[in-house]
Amino acid sequence: MKILYKKKRYFLTTNNGILKTGKFFEKKIKLLEIERIIEKKNKIILKNNKSELTIETEIIDSKSLSELKSELKKLNVEWN
Repeated sequence: MKILYKKKRYFLTTNNGILKTGKFFEKKIKLLEIERIIEKKNKIILKNNKSELTIETEIIDSKSLSELKSELKKLNVEWN
């Protein structure tokens, strides 16, 4: 398991091809099911045909954010 970012009530991890984020409630998305990535000023939104997961980038340190973007760029999906 790789922990990309951890703070008191916010975490972001990848494990077995699943990205999980949690603030108060855990959300997850399978990396291979991501169909679209939207990058905005302070967030990255990952979408598939069933759901979307929003990552708050302003609270992630720069090294972890760089690792996250590197992993996401490996996916063959549309970026906006």
